Amino acid sequence: MLYAATYPDSVACAIFEGPSFDLEKSFKNMLKKAATLYESIGNTELGNDCLRVVAQQQDTDLLLDEFFRLSQGLGELRMKIYTPGDGNNYSEQRYTESELEEFGRRSYIHLSKLRAEGRIYESMIPRFKNLSMPALLVKGEHDPVICEEQTLAFIRYVPNRDLIVYKNTGHLPHYEQADQFAEDVIKFVQEWS
Repeated sequence: MLYAATYPDSVACAIFEGPSFDLEKSFKNMLKKAATLYESIGNTELGNDCLRVVAQQQDTDLLLDEFFRLSQGLGELRMKIYTPGDGNNYSEQRYTESELEEFGRRSYIHLSKLRAEGRIYESMIPRFKNLSMPALLVKGEHDPVICEEQTLAFIRYVPNRDLIVYKNTGHLPHYEQADQFAEDVIKFVQEWS
């Protein structure tokens, strides 16, 4: 997003799948979902802790740490933050345990570098107006990462945009609706290349 907004003439089209355009908004929305999950298992204390963090004005880096701390307390329920209904959208494993461990290791390294660099905390919403190329936003209907506020800002401020929302889908449309996702992305790229 940052590259496309900074150098729009060098990008033919942009595709965003379940992004966070504003990390603070994303983590607050995910904490609300975590609070609902805590309530569903009768842990009102941790549910209230999640909502307390949402209500506080604090540094986004601290918000990130609080989300990781509070979501870990959900244990096996943690993935339900990212999925609709019973959270079984990721039950069919397409990766081996060692591949999943490697993805986790790489994700940790990537996030550590982004946090150290600091630009991860900047909202990209004010840069939407700079996206002059065709832009596609793909999201799941129940994705807590790209909350409704971010979606509406994308629709309002990106001049040449398209939006695809997959029903009964969470944060990973490419995984949960793989065939339809591939078809939609190929169609978009063919249309604009």
